[in-house]
Amino acid sequence: TAGLGTPDRVALKSYTPRHRPNVVILLHESLGAAQWSPWSEHPEASPNISGFINRHTEHTVWFEHATAGAGATDVSVPSILTGLSTNAAGDDYRRAPLIWHQARAAGYVTALFSAQNFEWAGFETFFLGKEGPDQVKTASGYSVSERFNDGGVDDALAVDAALEFLKSTPSDQPFLLIVHFNSTHWPCWAPSLKAADTHAVTRAETATRCVHAAKYVDSQSMRLLSALEESRRLENSMVVLSADHGVDFGTDHPVDRAVNFYEAVLNIPFFVHLPRTIAPDLKRAMRANRTARVGNVDIYATLMDLWGRSEESNRPALSGRSLFRPIKADRRLVSVNTGDLRSWSSEGFALYAGHKKLIVDEQG
Repeated sequence: TAGLGTPDRVALKSYTPRHRPNVVILLHESLGAAQWSPWSEHPEASPNISGFINRHTEHTVWFEHATAGAGATDVSVPSILTGLSTNAAGDDYRRAPLIWHQARAAGYVTALFSAQNFEWAGFETFFLGKEGPDQVKTASGYSVSERFNDGGVDDALAVDAALEFLKSTPSDQPFLLIVHFNSTHWPCWAPSLKAADTHAVTRAETATRCVHAAKYVDSQSMRLLSALEESRRLENSMVVLSADHGVDFGTDHPVDRAVNFYEAVLNIPFFVHLPRTIAPDLKRAMRANRTARVGNVDIYATLMDLWGRSEESNRPALSGRSLFRPIKADRRLVSVNTGDLRSWSSEGFALYAGHKKLIVDEQG
């Protein structure tokens, strides 16, 4: 692991946003679109989310061809939170403001609740130091002894913390809330499953476990969405659901997702629920991109556009594109795991050009 290093971020000035809806980002772990979409191979794994989309179809856009910037969390998550490409220079990552810095400059209160262990790859220092969200809790902050999936905790704990945040935030105070899940991280966990012996679990066993874990994540995600509905905050909230990357349970592709650039790993669930108050032309513009090649790197740029925020001249340029703007049919996107943030013994990448894709694997 190269690590992210010590940040030296571009300072932001306060501004008045063009639109001020609440923003909720549900960020899932190792969850591919084929595992968890309304049209997936396992529709039983996401009945609540599918039902939510069907009930709110007028205000919700599902992106069929959404792409992860990397198959490794410690490369993909920094890209999502900065709007930079996964192959951007390390110095750019250290200078780029995080998404909660932009929200705070717009008068939002911010929070991150993660069921994952952030004590690796410099995440604690890079994301959660003195410039972290107003409220933050990761796996190490929960007083429980049970740990799952690489040091994580039950996703219900992160959702509980998010619900408390909603209760304590005044209804007229806009907020940015990020909930970061962990149950579908290898080798997957749910209350109905025992913690797995990671040295003994097979690929087929993991696939079965992860269907149960995905269903559990679906129920926990819905707890938060239901709270937004019941409090009538959903009408003035932009909800983004996506994942850092997927996972491949096939036997003819690389076992290690960090060097696997097939669609099982890179095609991710991605939908946006728009506030009812959003301008009709913005809604139409986003819906026009439904079948375009988009990525989780676009979340940052989309929020910047929503807020009417222009890029600071001295910050690294965004790699993402606003989903409120037309996405070209031949748009280029790259997914790569090896660079300044992380290096692997086996390298490779995927290059998208619209709906065409080139994979360069570890053999070159």
